[in-house]
Parts: sequence; C-alpha cells; structure tokens
Amino acid sequence: MNKKKYYSWILYDWANSAYATVVLAGFFPIIFADYYATEFLETTRTLLLGIANSTASLLLIVFAPFLGLMADRKNNRKLFLIIFALLGIFSTLILAFVGKDNWALASIFFSISLLGFMLSNVFYDSMLLNFSDKSSYDSISSYGYALGYLGGGIAFVLSILFLITNKGSNIDLIINLQGDMPNIKPSSIFNLEKFELVGDGGHHMGGTRMGTNKNDSVVDSDLKVHGINNLYINGS
Repeated sequence: MNKKKYYSWILYDWANSAYATVVLAGFFPIIFADYYATEFLETTRTLLLGIANSTASLLLIVFAPFLGLMADRKNNRKLFLIIFALLGIFSTLILAFVGKDNWALASIFFSISLLGFMLSNVFYDSMLLNFSDKSSYDSISSYGYALGYLGGGIAFVLSILFLITNKGSNIDLIINLQGDMPNIKPSSIFNLEKFELVGDGGHHMGGTRMGTNKNDSVVDSDLKVHGINNLYINGS
C-alpha cells in the first residue's frame, strides 16, 4: 500500500472534521442567533438557519451527479476536491468580515461554505477507490473516520478553551458567549459526569430545534436539553 496516499486520505478527515464540529455543530448556530440575526425572534432565526442548510443540501443534490461525472471523465477527482475544499474554506473565512445583523449575507456565505464542505467530501469519499487493495477499504475508512472524530473534537475543545481563557477580550460576541456558557470550565470538558456535550455534525438539518417549549423543541436557549440535567447539545 502507498503509505503517502494512505496517510493523506485519513489525515484529510482529521482536518476536515474541524468544520463539522466547530462551525456546523458548535458555534455558527450560536453566532448566527447572537450576532448575525439579533433582530429576529428565536423561531425566525431557526427558520433562516434551516433555509441556509436546506439550500446547500438542495444544491448538492442537483450538482453532485454532474460534477461527479465530470471528475470521472477528466480522471481528476483530486482537482475537484481541492476546488470545493477551498470554496468552503474561503467562504467560512469571509464570515469573519460580515457585519452584525447582516443575516442575509451571513446565510449566503454559510450556505456556500456548507456546499463546498459537502461537495469536497463527495470527491474525498470517492478517492477511497484509488487504493488498489479492496480488502483494505474498511480499515482505511475506519481509521479516517476515527481520526476525523479525534481531530474535530480537539478543534472544538481548543475553541471552548479559547472562549473560557480569553477574559480580556473586547469583542462583544466573545463576552456574550462567555456569559451564555457560565457552567463550562476546562475541567468539566473532560468530566462527563458534570457536563455532557454532544455534537450532531452529521445530522445538521434541524434535529435539535431550540425553543422554550419542550413539546416542540429539543433544547432551550442555553442549549440544555429539556427535562435532563447537565446534558447540552450544540446543533442547528
């Protein structure tokens, strides 16, 4: 087996999963609500974020078959992976420059970044077939999946630690996030008896709706699951 190809494939998942945990399952839903769309009610913000998610998924369904066909004919899946990975990276970067309450622009660039993320994964997954040893597909895929969770988890923990330790920040959003998560401490991140954090990065289509009524929502405005102590879910 080509070791360079092997490590390249599994380490891409290591890096790629940071987007799923930090942006999709972690912070963008909070940032969207508390920064980009503060003028709307909670239910409207949820709707807008759902539309952004759904738009990206719909575009994926429409374009993925044609782009996959083009990549196969040109025999260059790697080029398509790079193009859409860069699309997702730069769209996410642009979000840092979108102004407060500019929900429309934030939604557009979030949808583009999500589309780039998902399309790059289409070509990334297809490149598993480039390994000549078919019997190794399962093990290679499993190692990539495991390292993806590890890499995404580390990125998420580092983001949490940044928010906790950045006490002197003059950025309103960071100060507000610190105020919204008073129970998160460095020790509690690793102590699941006191604090449980579950991300639904693989199911980011509204499975953990936020609201005040336990009958039509999963979590409250602090991301705490209704009726269960010390269980928080970050999701959109």
